[in-house]
Amino acid sequence: MESSLKQELLKLTHGRALFDVALSRFTTLGVGGPAWVWIAPESLDELRNVVEFTSFHNVPYCVVGKGSNILVSDKGYAGVAISLERGFLYSAFTERSSGIEAEVGAGLSLKEVLVRCIKSGYGGLEFAAGIPGTVGGAVSMNAGAYGGEMRDVVRWVEGINRSAILRTISSDELLFEYRRLKLEQGFIITRAGLELLKRPVMEVKKRVQEFLRKRSLQPKEKYSAGSIFKNPEGDSAGKLIEEAGFKGYAQGGARISERHANWIVANGKAKADDIFAIMKKVQEAVKVKFGVTLEPEITFLGFNHL
Repeated sequence: MESSLKQELLKLTHGRALFDVALSRFTTLGVGGPAWVWIAPESLDELRNVVEFTSFHNVPYCVVGKGSNILVSDKGYAGVAISLERGFLYSAFTERSSGIEAEVGAGLSLKEVLVRCIKSGYGGLEFAAGIPGTVGGAVSMNAGAYGGEMRDVVRWVEGINRSAILRTISSDELLFEYRRLKLEQGFIITRAGLELLKRPVMEVKKRVQEFLRKRSLQPKEKYSAGSIFKNPEGDSAGKLIEEAGFKGYAQGGARISERHANWIVANGKAKADDIFAIMKKVQEAVKVKFGVTLEPEITFLGFNHL
């Protein structure tokens, strides 16, 4: 990045922009080359300034969250990686006769929201127990498990588009799909409104513990990204991958987990190319054997889509 652009970004972020930062530090797979810039805005105004900068200079940007749903190329990302985990951590819960209204910042982790829910007896979000991500990331991918998903509790989202215009989108305008929320390209969720239920504290705690117990059966390796492919309608991606003979298949420092065939785990020395190559081979094999095209659940940065 040109020196003049770096100086401009440093000014916009009060000297906190970091350049040529390895994104492997910010992804749960532990892979990925450097981003041109990594920024954690402290306020909505600062975020808007950064987005306006990217639009004016035609520089791409992405939100990295906790990096649990991203595969970054070994060559890196020629753009601005944005983290909302500095200035978007607020939360407010209001008890009403109709239920609990929660306003939560997009940078807040689901775990932190659930801790509050358990302490206060707020139900409806228990299915998210153990999902490693931020509120913004969970909403944008309609995260879910065990019969629940974010669309069940989200009532509105607030965010900015590529023009840095702030918008609030109500639930009747939100287009949720399986593991996806359709938003205009480049839209950054900054805050979400959730509708929860008042339940006995011990009931909420018991439900969370049960979901965590189920998740304890999943692979335990340090470097992974959860499910790699979406489940085809009426079927299981993990079952198809296993029946195609790929359970335990390895390339370089990555392999398909022996415990769950829809998980790819890495050994800390893996390359993004290893993971991408495994995904491509799996996708091709399942297509040939079953006639099913597996759709990736993760986001690619610096790669062409499978």
